[in-house]
Amino acid sequence: MKKYIITIGIVLIAVFVQAQKNWQVDVINNRVIKVVYNSNSGQFKDQVSLFDEQKIRGNRDSVRVETHPDRVVLNAGKISLIITAFSDSTYSGFNIGLQPGESLYGGGERSTALNKRGQYLPLYNRAHYAYELDANQLNFGIPVLFSDKGYAVFFNNPSKGFMDVGAKNKDILQAGFVSGKLELYFFLGENIAEQLTHYTALTGRQNLPPRWALGNIQSRFGYRSQKQAEEVVAEMKKQQMPIDALVLDLFWFGDSVQGFLGNLDWDRRHWPAAEKMVAAFKRKNVKTILITEPFFVERTKHYEESKPFLAKDNSGNPYYLKEFYFGKGGLIDLFRPESREYFWKFYKKFTDQGIAGWWGDLGEPESHPQDLIHDLSSLGINRKVYADEVHNYYGHVWSKLVHDGFAKHYPDQRLFHLNRAGFAGSQQYSAFPWTGDVARSWGGLKAQLPNLLSMSISGMPYIHSDAGGFALGDSVDNELYTRWLQFAVFTPVFRPHGSALQGLDPTMKDIPSEPVYYREPYKSIVRNAINLRYRLLPYNYNLAYEQALYGKPLMRPMFYDSFSDGMALTYTNQYFWGDEMIVAPVIERDVKEQRIYLPVKNEWYDLYSNQLFKSGGEFKVSTSLDKIPVFIKGGSFVPTWERKNYTTTEVYDTTKYVVVTYYPGSQPSKYILRNDADNGIFTIKDRKFSQVNFEGENIENGYVFKVAEESGFMKSMKRITFRVALNNSVISLNGRKVKSVLVNNKPVTFKTTPLFVEVQLPGNNADIKVLY
Repeated sequence: MKKYIITIGIVLIAVFVQAQKNWQVDVINNRVIKVVYNSNSGQFKDQVSLFDEQKIRGNRDSVRVETHPDRVVLNAGKISLIITAFSDSTYSGFNIGLQPGESLYGGGERSTALNKRGQYLPLYNRAHYAYELDANQLNFGIPVLFSDKGYAVFFNNPSKGFMDVGAKNKDILQAGFVSGKLELYFFLGENIAEQLTHYTALTGRQNLPPRWALGNIQSRFGYRSQKQAEEVVAEMKKQQMPIDALVLDLFWFGDSVQGFLGNLDWDRRHWPAAEKMVAAFKRKNVKTILITEPFFVERTKHYEESKPFLAKDNSGNPYYLKEFYFGKGGLIDLFRPESREYFWKFYKKFTDQGIAGWWGDLGEPESHPQDLIHDLSSLGINRKVYADEVHNYYGHVWSKLVHDGFAKHYPDQRLFHLNRAGFAGSQQYSAFPWTGDVARSWGGLKAQLPNLLSMSISGMPYIHSDAGGFALGDSVDNELYTRWLQFAVFTPVFRPHGSALQGLDPTMKDIPSEPVYYREPYKSIVRNAINLRYRLLPYNYNLAYEQALYGKPLMRPMFYDSFSDGMALTYTNQYFWGDEMIVAPVIERDVKEQRIYLPVKNEWYDLYSNQLFKSGGEFKVSTSLDKIPVFIKGGSFVPTWERKNYTTTEVYDTTKYVVVTYYPGSQPSKYILRNDADNGIFTIKDRKFSQVNFEGENIENGYVFKVAEESGFMKSMKRITFRVALNNSVISLNGRKVKSVLVNNKPVTFKTTPLFVEVQLPGNNADIKVLY
């Protein structure tokens, strides 16, 4: 009897030890914890290593982890999380206990409510033509969620899967995957700002964009000839519409939507002197951007030569796509080094011709059958890897290919690469994603706010939409177009784009995406909106620095810095644009006034009139057609580029026209203005940028300011005009007239207008007093 008891005891101990071995917990630092479950299922043993944890390793003394046979318990401060594993016939993954009332945000690209609690979120990148609100599966799913209970969780698995955020079981967050390693990370932080800082420290932050990427990037599906493209640029210039780039859709290599993917060469019938056109555009400071797709369809110029580089079927032959909308053919296998090298040669050829930016489309991939096979042997996986296992990773690898090619061959040229699909971390490869084929409708416009904000806090800072809407539309809607472009001014990329294919498809209307083809007063209103975009160039470029240095998104939900403000949680139709501005887009037709919320801890100024709201709260504001509500936080320094006429970012000059405006606040405030020569990808690494520090505070009879250029950086800011905002129609500050302005303790001449008191600084180091 003892023998059997001993035997059973040994077996139980062995089972316990094996169960303990199934769990691996790595406390990387006091804010980042990694949990791995080693499933007995053979399909869950290999996965490409995506991130370098060594760069964030640090102290680990404040995190306590308990590993049990059936669960892991994580305790850190107020946080207590229970993690278990599950497996069924299709998926294996994790269960995480949720607290009553817990809210979770993020999840990548979705037009569903910002709070994902109660939602089922597919993890399979997929296009959704003409979507509006409540589309829960789009082109760029990211398996990361940010909780108001002090943590974020990231499921590091790019295979097909799902996140059930309390939809099936209200108390459980479940994430499952068809293949790959079962691995997750927790990021601890009191708010999204802290959690996102740790998340992007691991997954990467986006390098600085070329400055022109913050200008007007004009696009259409599509310009069908050289003549048409030249006419659009000429008309934009003639009508004084600022423009920095023109995007050429798939008609540059063929005169039909179907049957030409993979041609990747100028269609000389319709683009007879394309190289001269690109050069002529460049002389006008207009960049040319070309589309590419990873598909090569039969009977195109490069189809036969591409076959060795295509993904394969089970017999080892190039996989033949029979039901692909754009034509029968194959998908290039970007997981193979030789395939990447083959594809890169097209980018190099046309970049050498003067192409300044690239557009990667259909990279979900749009056609990706389950039995298609990729070769990941160069990445350490020596077996057949089927499409679903790496589906969400394909666009990521594509972005890395273009990024690495530019870093090697064009280190002095910053990469601009539109790519609508990818995975967590794609931002580190200069991916500029957009929200896909949104409906050209008010419903499509409404869908953009939750979509853009969810992507922004999921680590993709340059998410944007086809401004004006892309799909369908029975007729021109002037108001919709105007409101969408006013909104787009305060999004990371300003790119009007829409379908206009009536010449090819009689069922589709030629609704223009270019403002020059709209009637007055809409044309002038949109021109003013674009001018505002250019006026804010130094402010927006500084937001790019905050992203590159600290991982801050450009667009931020109202509760980005704190979950404690209940009103901020409910106002999801407005957002922070950087730290200093709140934007409330108009997303419904014929709206005359709009209810907005301004946080109560600050003073706020209307961007256009300087009307002062001395404390926050709920307000009704007018929404005239010529503008949307925008407010500036009291105590803010806001840099702008002030010119009579805006044409292109290429004429931006830090020695002229740069104005920094202070909006008086009750508390001391600081701001750092950064700038550079826009001349390469190593600007931050090599500290080839300037930093000018601004400080301001109240004194009894006015305000004092200190401006100081920081040592150890380049000196590129030569001349700054300094303003203080006035808050009513008379020349006064808080109701009292400005009597004098001192710079370095010497009285100077100052200029006043109904909105500002203004002084020219002698350099980038000055003490300023504004006295009344």
